[in-house]
Amino acid sequence: MEHYEAMIKDQLEDMQTEPKKDLWNRILESASADASDSYNDNIKIKKNRTVTPKIIASAAMLIIMVGMLNITSVMAFFKNIFFFIPVVGVTENNMSVFILKEPVEMDCEIGRFTVEFGTKIMGNDGKCEIMLFLTTSDNIYSSGVYIEDLNATAVIDGEDYILSHGIFSGGNGYNTTLCVKNSGFPDINEFDLTFESATSHIVMTEMSEEEKTPYLSKENNGITLAAYRYRNNNRFIGYDIISNFNPNDFPHTNARLSDYPGETRLYDRNGGEITIGGIISRENYDFKSTLANGLIYLNAEEDTDVKRIISDCIIVNYMCDFEIKPNITIPIPKDGETLYPNIEVPVGGTVYKITEVTRESGVIYFKDNKKSYYDSFDREKAAQNNEKYITDIWLGNAAGNQITGFNPEDASIIIPITNIEVAYYDDFTVDFEQ
Repeated sequence: MEHYEAMIKDQLEDMQTEPKKDLWNRILESASADASDSYNDNIKIKKNRTVTPKIIASAAMLIIMVGMLNITSVMAFFKNIFFFIPVVGVTENNMSVFILKEPVEMDCEIGRFTVEFGTKIMGNDGKCEIMLFLTTSDNIYSSGVYIEDLNATAVIDGEDYILSHGIFSGGNGYNTTLCVKNSGFPDINEFDLTFESATSHIVMTEMSEEEKTPYLSKENNGITLAAYRYRNNNRFIGYDIISNFNPNDFPHTNARLSDYPGETRLYDRNGGEITIGGIISRENYDFKSTLANGLIYLNAEEDTDVKRIISDCIIVNYMCDFEIKPNITIPIPKDGETLYPNIEVPVGGTVYKITEVTRESGVIYFKDNKKSYYDSFDREKAAQNNEKYITDIWLGNAAGNQITGFNPEDASIIIPITNIEVAYYDDFTVDFEQ
């Protein structure tokens, strides 16, 4: 628990010198926010994107802890809040979870696969959801293989349980990362898995409390990076991102580590940098599953014990509900006229602004404070100065920074906002040896 001690100690020191950063006030604000629910067929999982109201019951105890600077007690308090469940991410629910005991090799007709890791979670109706992640460095597509045809099967008591493909992606060293899952799996922890004419024995064992404890970075700009090393597997690092911002009109978030070259780095115990094979997250369109967190995977040829993750940038996509979207009102200039409105939308500790609107015939052009994530700027300086930028925004009736289809006789046009993406630059370091 040394990593918790370091985090809480820093927070307590801040409370002595910077009252505005008072951890207690932040917890109370978070407790009043609605926690989003993530549903997974038969399983209901409450994601801990904000610390939930159950902690209010411990308010008096926490005040006593803070007053006494009792690090041990404070750490015990936080341990009861944060759990890391593979393919679920950081959660408040200390559920019973079984995970793959160790990676399993499978020599299939289409290539050599490794069952890297997996989880089995009990649902409310007695059924389980099981998810297994398989990788291969072979080019399975060279023989005309289609990902939609790749399913795995477990035969249990004479009944076939099909684990259909859920997600797939590629990266340096791995041509395929495949997830297979079944939401009505029996409560059994050993079984034979058949995949593309190969059969291997799968053993799942329960996660220990120590395994559920995530390693955390310091909280910077309201953002904390949580990381997890998989049991008996040095090729993958699981991660999740905790945002403590009031969601305002954007109650849902997707978050990811920066994949810009050099902004996320891994180091071994000797301080040597480890080659990253890829970074994938649930935001990717081809990464559709209940995977709430993301994955960092090493080059397929490496099997290195990761000591430290350093990321200079975390990107959070703030999303509104499907049917309820916040709106902005943009004035419609006369043809050839330029207006300078003061349009502001607060989100994630920063503000999206539209500062200039120009009309040329049937097109309205507007200027805002969006900075493309791939723009050229001093990223090292941005991290040193704890800067954050609006890096993308999705506006209805707009293509880029242009609006068409308006009535030129109207004084203004109402535009719905769907998503706003914010990039947070800071020092997000997770040390697995603390």
